[in-house]
Amino acid sequence: MVGGSKSLVELFKDRFEANSGVVHVVEEVGDAVGVFEDIFSSEDVGRFAVARLPQRFGRFFAGLDARDVGDNVAEADVGITWADYGIADTGTIVEITEMDRDRLVSSLPRIHVALLKKDRILPRLEAMAEIIREKLSEKTLRNTITFISGPSRTSDIELRTVLGVHGPHSVHVLVFTRW
Repeated sequence: MVGGSKSLVELFKDRFEANSGVVHVVEEVGDAVGVFEDIFSSEDVGRFAVARLPQRFGRFFAGLDARDVGDNVAEADVGITWADYGIADTGTIVEITEMDRDRLVSSLPRIHVALLKKDRILPRLEAMAEIIREKLSEKTLRNTITFISGPSRTSDIELRTVLGVHGPHSVHVLVFTRW
């Protein structure tokens, strides 16, 4: 337990939602279909893009009333990505990508939906330090590490916060308790 009697999932959910994000806790992949249907219908989604999803999601989106835009990420209403880690005490998801297209799927569409396994939620930001060190030392093309703590936000000189100006106006995280 972190933060008193709360589990990492509960703390992550509380903190992410405090940053205007939405967390859906589901047991397994099959349980996520209803969540996607709700998001797609309430947000009027007609087109989506996916990046770095596990194979078990191969046919998952076939039944949804929307079309996959493939590499045309700028046309997508929603981007669906795999979150590598979550950080409970800040309510942050972490995505580690090598390809620009994969990074754009989480930052370009007006809605971002990230999928996260419960056992990948770390208690604190400090726990990411060793992981980041390892990723940056790998001999890959390049690694981009993105920390996402809710929708894009900006403020004007009068400190009025506006969501979604430079990225998604809505961010959902599906936390899978069983994989």
